Order: sequence, then C-alpha cells, then structure tokens
Amino acid sequence: MMPYKQRNIGGKIRDQLLNYPNVGSGFEAFISEEIIKGVQATDTVNWNYYYFRTKNGAKIDLILEGPFGTLPIEIKLGTNEKEKKKKGTGEMII
Repeated sequence: MMPYKQRNIGGKIRDQLLNYPNVGSGFEAFISEEIIKGVQATDTVNWNYYYFRTKNGAKIDLILEGPFGTLPIEIKLGTNEKEKKKKGTGEMII
C-alpha cells in the first residue's frame, strides 16, 4: 500500500484543496507566520509586523518594519494575479 501523500499527489484531493474558497487566505496566513518566525529566529531587535488595507480594497499582506527598513510583502498561492490586486503594493511603495 502506498503512503497517503503519494496516493494523492496530483489527484482529486489536491484539486479539491486548490479549489477550496479559503485556500488562498490559509496559505497567506501560513506564509506570514513562517516569515515572522524566521525574523524572530534572527538577532534582529526593534522590529514589528503589520498588514495594510484601505476602504477601497487595496491591501498589503505583510509589512515588516525594523532596522532593515520597511518591507511590504504580497503573498500569493498561484501565479496568475489580476492587475487590480496589485493596487495595494503600488500605493505602499514610495
């Protein structure tokens, strides 16, 4: 019998997961947490993390701010990104 992971690679369960309505936000939360844990594992001090969202729907998924500067980070699960969604990052960069 094949291990569970091997049986489902490229199969129906993977497709169902990728088509799940909240998979993008779950992926975004996971990656944000991993980035934050990575910064916490360094000797960097005096840093914070935020997210940015406007009334008009522009957003930045994660903003790191510290002695290294201000880093806006946009997190995406897929490779296709609509131009409208890039609006938040463009508004943040000065």
